[in-house]
Amino acid sequence: MADITDPGAVLFCNKLVRPLADAVAQVYGSISLFPNLWESKGMATLIPNDPTANVIDGSATDGRTPITGADANAMLALANALLAMATGANGQMGTVLKVAVNPG
Repeated sequence: MADITDPGAVLFCNKLVRPLADAVAQVYGSISLFPNLWESKGMATLIPNDPTANVIDGSATDGRTPITGADANAMLALANALLAMATGANGQMGTVLKVAVNPG
């Protein structure tokens, strides 16, 4: 197959494809740390999976939406699901890291 030389296609790759790969790789780095930090800091004990247990973090006075222990636990579940998607049998992190220029 012929090389891709169309200026529009090259610009699209440089301005959109590579930056997207950078962003995905950077987010993957944060996501991959989250479950380990949760466990090492004992958050399962400190943040029960309870939809009525509000995290008292100042949100009531500063305009942020309050979160509950269940919300925090849902983020842990999401992090684990995303890690499985990224690195499982059909994971695409190899492609992301190949394309990324500034992955971290």
